[in-house]
Amino acid sequence: MNFYMKRIYFLTIFFVCILTLTSCRSKTPWNPYLSAKEKPSEKQRKEEQKQLVKGTKNYEEQMKENKKNIQENINKSTSMKKKYKSITRRKRRTKKRNLD
Repeated sequence: MNFYMKRIYFLTIFFVCILTLTSCRSKTPWNPYLSAKEKPSEKQRKEEQKQLVKGTKNYEEQMKENKKNIQENINKSTSMKKKYKSITRRKRRTKKRNLD
């Protein structure tokens, strides 16, 4: 019985020493920014890049539409069709009626 008691005391003292050695060692401070797989600045940069791509695409589409509308307006204003055709006809008709 005495032999077993010595063994138990020896094991408990051994485990206590091991636990105190591991708890006393110096630990480096844990920085979540450094240990992160993707840094917050990189994540923000990627989101901004996506927004820039969307913005440039929308800008190009809007510019195409604006150019198309401007060209249509230019074509309407410079067309060679007779303008005010219906007004001149009415004037002629009214003149003929007045003569009778």
